[in-house]
Amino acid sequence: MKNKQVERRRRLAKQYHQNKRGTPFVDGIMVWLQYEHLMEGGLSWWNGVELILGEIRISVFWQHPRHEYRERIEEKAANIAVEVSQADKNINWLEEAETQRKRLWKEASFTIHPSINVNVFEEARGVDIVAPIEVRNADDMHKLVDLVQRLLKQETTLDIEFPRYVYGREQWINEGILDIKYYPG
Repeated sequence: MKNKQVERRRRLAKQYHQNKRGTPFVDGIMVWLQYEHLMEGGLSWWNGVELILGEIRISVFWQHPRHEYRERIEEKAANIAVEVSQADKNINWLEEAETQRKRLWKEASFTIHPSINVNVFEEARGVDIVAPIEVRNADDMHKLVDLVQRLLKQETTLDIEFPRYVYGREQWINEGILDIKYYPG
């Protein structure tokens, strides 16, 4: 039995695309963020792209596992800062969050696995993907688009593409993340 809400969103997404023809797609995709500032071999963190699949727009938000790792550090630092500042009203929450972030940047240990989450909205199908690929230029973006299309068509899985992949403290340290002064995200 079909879900009426999902079918309605799918129909509305198709209509949205049909009525939104002036959007600047280049080579079948519309990239949200350009990486011209990255040096060859530089680290990429996240990006977004829109593509068309089956007359429906697909909005993809991609994150490298290092970005997810960093987000977990930020979240944990904020949570600790809230607890500390609530226990002692003399402590500035922002200063405490920065102190905790600097500490956790060096000490935290999380594990991040490749993941994908797909939602259907009225304008498009939304795909959130965490995958260990570098997206530094148009060619890399097309590789990401190809991966997402194959995942949505169920031609592959993240387990097949990235068998037993785990991003953790070891990768965080080996990539030299501890020394990065500028975070492009």
